[in-house]
Amino acid sequence: MSEARPRYTVWIDAPAGWVPVPAGGTDPGPWAAETAQQFWDAAAPDRATPGAIADTAAVLAARARDCQTRTWIHALLRLTSPEAPPAMTAELQLLVPEGPDDPFTVDAFSAALVKRNRRAVVNREQLPAGPAVRCLRPTRGPREGLRRPTLTQVVHGIFPPQLQREGLVLVTTGTGLTKGSPALAEVDELATRISVEVLA
Repeated sequence: MSEARPRYTVWIDAPAGWVPVPAGGTDPGPWAAETAQQFWDAAAPDRATPGAIADTAAVLAARARDCQTRTWIHALLRLTSPEAPPAMTAELQLLVPEGPDDPFTVDAFSAALVKRNRRAVVNREQLPAGPAVRCLRPTRGPREGLRRPTLTQVVHGIFPPQLQREGLVLVTTGTGLTKGSPALAEVDELATRISVEVLA
């Protein structure tokens, strides 16, 4: 008889600048309008025209709808300027093995990441939520006219010891995520702010 899966809650204490995306099945329009207004009021109130705020809200709503097409525990956008699209998208997802005999370790996850992308840079690390692996790999962004820009994706695979055969994956996509960059440091900090609480 298999053991019952633990009931738990996953938290992510996002730093300033990261905003949570509304859950799937909800209309992101009101959230986008409120977020855009607050962002313009804080960053550039002298240029916060109705048209500028509406443009920002439209971009935020579109990015939120794109996130809502996938399954995640938490999704966040990194806002840097009200006049620019979100610099990064981060999605915290549940990681489960496909079958009872599948290897489910940091080493196995690292090997799978390298196998899928030979250009990936993979490192093991220890995060507050548990043993982890970080992968830095190139990816293609959404099509822009006739081209698809190359972006960078950072994958943190985290194996909280209290979850046994379940883990977490933080997938962050954006530009400027190079070794030693401030953007990559922000993503690494985001990964350190993930915590797991097992419920009684």
